[in-house]
Amino acid sequence: FPYFVHLICEKTLWSWFSDPVRSISKTDPKHYETGLKEASQSAAPELKEPYEEAASKYALDGEMIVWALATGDLLEKQIKVIHKDFIQLYESDLAVCRPKKCLNQSQISARLGLFLTPTYGSMVKRPRRSYYTFTEKRMRGYARLRAELRGIQLRPDHPLIRLP
Repeated sequence: FPYFVHLICEKTLWSWFSDPVRSISKTDPKHYETGLKEASQSAAPELKEPYEEAASKYALDGEMIVWALATGDLLEKQIKVIHKDFIQLYESDLAVCRPKKCLNQSQISARLGLFLTPTYGSMVKRPRRSYYTFTEKRMRGYARLRAELRGIQLRPDHPLIRLP
C-alpha cells in the first residue's frame, strides 16, 4: 500500500539523516529497522488501535491469527486456509513469538468471531460463511508491518512472487 511505502521510507530516511555516523551514499539495515519501528508507532490510529485490541487479548496467538489472515495474496480467506497458514507460522522458527500451544481450526474460528466485535477492535469482517477478511485493506498492510517488525516473514502478497 502506498501509505506504508511512504511511511516506512520517510521514517527510514529520517533515521539515516539523524545518524551522526551515516554513510553519505547509502543507508544501513539499522536505519530500515528503526524506520519500521517508527512507522509502526506512528501509523494511523484507526489501524493501530484495532490491531492492539485484537492482538493483546490473546497474547501471542491473537497476533499470530492476524498474521495468518494477512499472509499470502488472498484478501478473503476461508477458515481452513487461515488454519493452515496459522500452523505454518506456528511451526516456523518463531522462537520468541510462538504461543504455548497450536490452536485447532475451531479455536481460530472462535477467535476470529470475536475479532468481529467492537470489544476486539472490529478489525475483521465475514463477507460470507467461513470466509474472513480485514475491515479495511490498509489493516492487512499494518498486520504485515507488525509481523516484519517482530522478524516474521510472511508469504508475499503478490501471486507471482515466491520465496525460496
